[in-house]
Amino acid sequence: MNALLLISIFVTIRVTTFAESSKINWSFHGRNGPSHWSKSYPICSNKRQSPINIPLFKKDFQPSLKASLKFSHYTCPCRGDFVMRNNGKTLQIDVRNAIASLTLNRERRYMLDHLHFHWGSNNQIGSEHHFEGRSFPAELHFVHYNIEFHNLSVAIDKANALAVLGVMIQVGKRNSAFDKFLKYLHRVKDIGQGFKIPAFDVKSLLPKDTGKFYRYEGSLTTPPCFDNVTWTVLYDPVEISHQQLEKFRALRDNLGHALVNNFRPVQELNGRSVSSSFRLFNRIH
Repeated sequence: MNALLLISIFVTIRVTTFAESSKINWSFHGRNGPSHWSKSYPICSNKRQSPINIPLFKKDFQPSLKASLKFSHYTCPCRGDFVMRNNGKTLQIDVRNAIASLTLNRERRYMLDHLHFHWGSNNQIGSEHHFEGRSFPAELHFVHYNIEFHNLSVAIDKANALAVLGVMIQVGKRNSAFDKFLKYLHRVKDIGQGFKIPAFDVKSLLPKDTGKFYRYEGSLTTPPCFDNVTWTVLYDPVEISHQQLEKFRALRDNLGHALVNNFRPVQELNGRSVSSSFRLFNRIH
């Protein structure tokens, strides 16, 4: 078999795998859960997968990291509405109209495509990343793609093309920033429902201090699990009230059940380094 034919077959398989990925039934639970993903998505068993348990006291301190994270246009004016969706796996808010971007290491710039959330059925579980073994009730992801590409769909499987910002969510005081979209959540209670919402400052969903964070190379946390993601996980969490968190738990999945526990278990580091922009001397919050 000549080399050209081999390349043609490889490209066909690769494109088909990605094109068909949304049609293959996967879940966070049961026989189609995370431990079975690699049967349909082999990349999910690679050595650079996410999420991870972040070792708070055994990481590479790099003070230069703090100045390397830059947010642009995370506040409006925005060029149009956002769109909120229940896709049966998560709550997703398409925020391309924010025209927001993230710059890493002073040179790599990534456009913000959407936000999505992971949460648990109770306050002891929910986040995908753990801090020294500790889980949070929920986690928010800001998904970005490299500006070298036209959109997320084009960038999704390219090398070093994705950057995800992770924010831990803990239960505490009511957060008025979350009300900007939670007040419309009943409009997307069931799978497949989408609803336009007024644009808002996505920066308002971030903690006040974005200078303390961890950085590592990993993957998407759902199939196809492409391992081309630069992860930035903020140390400081944001707070929402128990009542606000319950609104997430009221969403329904494709079976009409409560959409909860939509998180992947932590994956092995497999020798990867985790860098931090700060020194930690005391135990977590």
